[in-house]
Amino acid sequence: MLQVKTMVREVQTAEGVLIFDDTIQEKAWTDESDLICWHDDHCKGRTVKGINLLNALYHGDGRSIPVAFELVQKPLQCDLVSRQVKRKSEKTKNEMMRQMIHTCLKNAWQFRFGGEL
Repeated sequence: MLQVKTMVREVQTAEGVLIFDDTIQEKAWTDESDLICWHDDHCKGRTVKGINLLNALYHGDGRSIPVAFELVQKPLQCDLVSRQVKRKSEKTKNEMMRQMIHTCLKNAWQFRFGGEL
């Protein structure tokens, strides 16, 4: 964590931005689990089996540095209405990304001013 903060400080500019990416690493022949399961791939317009990864990059001074990531896990859950067992994430991708934003802001605040945000 401290190594990343130091690298970000080296490229930090007033025009720096956080970039978020939602990507799927396909694993078509791997056994299904909480981590490797079916995800909607909006680029392909269909579901694919694989690992869904949410990334946060800080981009400044022409360089991008990864500052946070989250693996989307989908444990088995029972739908109370249909009584079907299916995989579903306990948090939405939106909630995960908002948490990453909060963490990045918290880290920036602590570095700049000390103490809690």
